Amino acid sequence: MVRAVAVYDAQPFEVPLAEFVLELGGRGVQCVYPRVVKGSRELVFHAVGDDWTKGPFGIREPSSRSPVRAIGDIDVFIVPGVAFTRDGRRLGRGGGYYDATLAKRGPHAQTIGVVFDCNVVAELPTEPHDVRVDFLCTELLVKATGARR
Repeated sequence: MVRAVAVYDAQPFEVPLAEFVLELGGRGVQCVYPRVVKGSRELVFHAVGDDWTKGPFGIREPSSRSPVRAIGDIDVFIVPGVAFTRDGRRLGRGGGYYDATLAKRGPHAQTIGVVFDCNVVAELPTEPHDVRVDFLCTELLVKATGARR
């Protein structure tokens, strides 16, 4: 049973999740949003209502006063990206925050990369610390990537 899903507040170039978040909330699933913690490469996820702030990269994020959900207690991570490959490799925005955070997720947590189909590419450069997503979701497909650890 899914109790908590990590989502993101979409930038103009990212897949919007507002309707998805409303649907999940209607089913009793808690949606939590990432916040960058200064001096750390990891994200902290918060339940949030109207308590938003502007993060260090100019992205809207939850206030540090919002309730925290432990990484190990999140069942599904919806992961944004600039581009993805069909086998789950991801090009983010260069900070490594999602890679560092996902490396510490619970053993049963699933990861879903969400991107517009035009941003699915054949190849991406990768590094040893890069974390592949388990599933890829676009407006045209939902696909298991074979990346399950």
